[in-house]
Amino acid sequence: MSSEPLLVADIGGTNARFALFVREETGPSRIIHKKTLLAENFAHIADAAHAYLTSLSGTPPTRAAFAVAGPTGSEDFQFTNSPWSFNRAALSAALNLSDLQIVNDFEAQALGVLHLPQDALSTLKKGTVNSTAPIAVLGPGTGLGLSLLVGDNNDARVNARAIATEGGHMAFAPRTDKEIEVLQFIERELDYVSYEDLLSGRGLVNIHRALCALSSTASVELTPSKITEAALEKTSPIAQQTVEMFCAILGSFTGDIILACGAKGGVYIAGGITPRILPILHESEFEKRLTSRGSISAYVNDVPITVVMSDEAAFWGAASLL
Repeated sequence: MSSEPLLVADIGGTNARFALFVREETGPSRIIHKKTLLAENFAHIADAAHAYLTSLSGTPPTRAAFAVAGPTGSEDFQFTNSPWSFNRAALSAALNLSDLQIVNDFEAQALGVLHLPQDALSTLKKGTVNSTAPIAVLGPGTGLGLSLLVGDNNDARVNARAIATEGGHMAFAPRTDKEIEVLQFIERELDYVSYEDLLSGRGLVNIHRALCALSSTASVELTPSKITEAALEKTSPIAQQTVEMFCAILGSFTGDIILACGAKGGVYIAGGITPRILPILHESEFEKRLTSRGSISAYVNDVPITVVMSDEAAFWGAASLL
């Protein structure tokens, strides 16, 4: 027999993803009826949730947990990379819920990665887990998320607690002459350039536009998916350079996070972009940029890096709140 299904959601600037979490009295719990909706097709988050719920048969769930992209902590929420906003109590009433929990999307990602099976993970860099140290969960998608996992008894995997951050908005620090030129190009449009302005979907577009301008190549407006597709298929040298720079900067950011947060418990890289570019990531300067730290290189050299290949981590993390 199953308990009442829980409505879980992972909602960012581009997609609103919904599913049901079912806890079995015997056997493993499950994520079922996954559905992805384009946020731009709905005026309000409640409209997207209603569209999902009406696609289900049976009695709708009365309890829910939503992982949302942006700072949480108050009843009123504004998405970071979306015009959507909501009041928690009003949204709960609109969906006829008795309980609605709201959590930062990367806090949910962090809580969820520990529930994923091994085949949902891919080793990017082997290393040794320091169980007394925090675990970092980061990932480029519509934005750039970052959370930390800490636990009881000095073990981040025991009774894990996630700490949400806005680390993706730290100022971008270029490490090559070409990256300095890219930064200067983006600074003509933005007063403040964060890592998220390069390590995200729009970041891929920003790098691509900059490299086109710097090489006096006619700029072709490409979506993030078209850029990664062209890079993987090797049909565009500029697209290849874009994704290679993206990977190098991701290595720099990951190393910075390990140093800043003491994340020697390991790093999980989630988000929608990284799994798609994994073949390029393995051949890129990611690891070199991660570990080239001068006199402090030994601190990061043995930290394991894992790519999250599944899209279910945030669902599991949200469900854990209930």
